[in-house]
Formats: sequence, C-alpha cells, structure tokens
Amino acid sequence: MIYSELIKLVGQYMTYSEFKRENPEIDLTEKDWYSMLEGNTMRTNKTDLRNRYLKDFEQDWSNRRKVAFEILDHDKEASN
Repeated sequence: MIYSELIKLVGQYMTYSEFKRENPEIDLTEKDWYSMLEGNTMRTNKTDLRNRYLKDFEQDWSNRRKVAFEILDHDKEASN
C-alpha cells in the first residue's frame, strides 16, 4: 500500500499524536500528516459519524412513536 494512502486510511481514526506514539520510527511531521489527510481527520470523521448516528436515531425514534400512536388509534377504533 502506498504510504500516503495508508495515512489517509488510519488518519480517519487516530490523531497525529497517537500515530506518532505508536510509530516513532516514521519521520512524519504534523504538517505532513494533516496535509495528507486533506481535512478528513479523526475529529471530522467522528463528528460526521456522530451526526449520522443521531439522524438515524431520530428517524428510528420517530417511526417507533408513530407506531405507538397508531396502535392506540387502532385500539380506540376497535373498541368503538
């Protein structure tokens, strides 16, 4: 795998400090690290994932509430 491609892959899930701590033998500056990532850092990736999870949660929650209200409406109609 090409070195810069590897950085792009792992950089989505770890900070430069974590990478440097795990790989002190690799000579890579923080500036090079962020340059290779082109803005797709761990923090931006984590924020994007969190927002997607929250959106999915809200959609699931709304669907479940809708079903609950439909059950109550159906029960009212059946008892009349």
